[in-house]
Amino acid sequence: FEFLPEYISRRQGIISRSEVHVPYRTVQDVVVSQGIIERMLGLASVKIQNAAANQVVGRRQINTGGVVIPGQPLERANKLAEVVRGITLGKNSSQTGL
Repeated sequence: FEFLPEYISRRQGIISRSEVHVPYRTVQDVVVSQGIIERMLGLASVKIQNAAANQVVGRRQINTGGVVIPGQPLERANKLAEVVRGITLGKNSSQTGL
């Protein structure tokens, strides 16, 4: 993942590659979550959500509704969430859900 001036970018995959861009102005929520395995390992996932609907391409459903950053240490996940909240509130909080 990468925080760029106007959007968040996340690239994934080695064989089948994909890239998702979420403009800061469309961010509606930032959630830090932990499943049971993540809790046991001290990890968390940061979910940066927006209102975009998922797109269907062929038989695949592409998630355009945000970015998930998995496998972060809990402290770092909380810090990432605060950074995203700070950026989105600084952009124009009247246009975001935060």
